[in-house]
Amino acid sequence: MPAPKVDSTVVKLSLYPEKPVKPQNEELMFKIIKAAFLQRRKTLSNAVSNTVGISKSTVGDILEEMNLSRDIRGEKLSISEFAQFSDILITYMKNSSDT
Repeated sequence: MPAPKVDSTVVKLSLYPEKPVKPQNEELMFKIIKAAFLQRRKTLSNAVSNTVGISKSTVGDILEEMNLSRDIRGEKLSISEFAQFSDILITYMKNSSDT
């Protein structure tokens, strides 16, 4: 007594019947997402380059190729943009190992 002033909500989560995105390398995509959210106050370029081990300029080039700002933060990207980013990064990594 008195009754607590608490509101309750029930949340129901449903799994997709199929994955919403199909990146070339799911493990890399999730590594990039984790990097983006571990250091949320940093730009995506800084967070990813520090964690994944690629240069900030490469990250910036990929973001520009996607028509995104070099200063964007990870929370601004959708899951499909993270998948696209990781797919482009794979292409960059293949091209750099060919030279």
